[in-house]
Amino acid sequence: GMTAIAIPDAAMADEKYVHADGILRTLTAFRPSAFGLPALEWA
Repeated sequence: GMTAIAIPDAAMADEKYVHADGILRTLTAFRPSAFGLPALEWA
């Protein structure tokens, strides 16, 4: 499965999440296509 970690605090160390496939600083940074998922549709 895919593990994505959302970290809203820039002071948190990324290296604590080495198991994650991706680290997101903002929701807009999430690119579903990078994980083979369909695009998000914002309504």
